[in-house]
Amino acid sequence: MTLTFDEFQRMFLQSVELMNLMENALELNHIEAAKLNGVLTEPFETPEGVKVQVYGQMAKRGSMILPELRLVKIKGN
Repeated sequence: MTLTFDEFQRMFLQSVELMNLMENALELNHIEAAKLNGVLTEPFETPEGVKVQVYGQMAKRGSMILPELRLVKIKGN
């Protein structure tokens, strides 16, 4: 796939924005958000145009229960 500079720049900036959104959610609300056990964000698009949302839940990992955030594709896209 060949991209123009403008296409690459747009995708890169959208990726940075997505990373920032996820990092803020992790740093500020990780444990409390995961305890909500549900959707944490409004739907938004990835750089590829796929609609996704962030979900939080407490997940069992071995003998521990830890907070987990997941990026989930919205059905129908």
